[in-house]
Amino acid sequence: MKIFRYLFTCIIFMTSAAMAASDAECKTAQNKSVNSIPIVITGKTLEIRKGITRADIKSLMPAIVTDEATVDISERLQYDVILAEGQAPATMYFDFDEKGIVTKVMLDSYEAAQNPPVTALLKWLEANAGKPKLNKKKGTKTWIFSGWKIEHTNHGSGEDSVYSIELTLQK
Repeated sequence: MKIFRYLFTCIIFMTSAAMAASDAECKTAQNKSVNSIPIVITGKTLEIRKGITRADIKSLMPAIVTDEATVDISERLQYDVILAEGQAPATMYFDFDEKGIVTKVMLDSYEAAQNPPVTALLKWLEANAGKPKLNKKKGTKTWIFSGWKIEHTNHGSGEDSVYSIELTLQK
């Protein structure tokens, strides 16, 4: 009888240890996933993270959009692309510091229908970054996440409307 109790205790201990190790692995995997912000463009994901460079963006964008950059200067890469069939183009730009590090990312359009990447990113932020700070006067929601200030703007109508998201690297 003592042997069975001993074996039963060992099994419980080993199961508890395995569960603890599994929990630690899950937490590590979760922590890895929050080091970047995914922007899904035409079904392909661009991971924005601290330290991403102009060279990284230049090499990744041709696989994501077929259009060439409309502005290609050392401090900015800008793409004006149709992100949704039958819609006007949206503007997507990346600003860089003197070292070529991304300091700002903007996805800008007049309305949500033009800009599915913003809509998808908002869902991701709500699931991963918690509740935003709301500013009803400005029509903005703001998150601070993984070293970035992320501001979503949705206000106005017609040509005065804005549906955008801006990621600004925090210093």
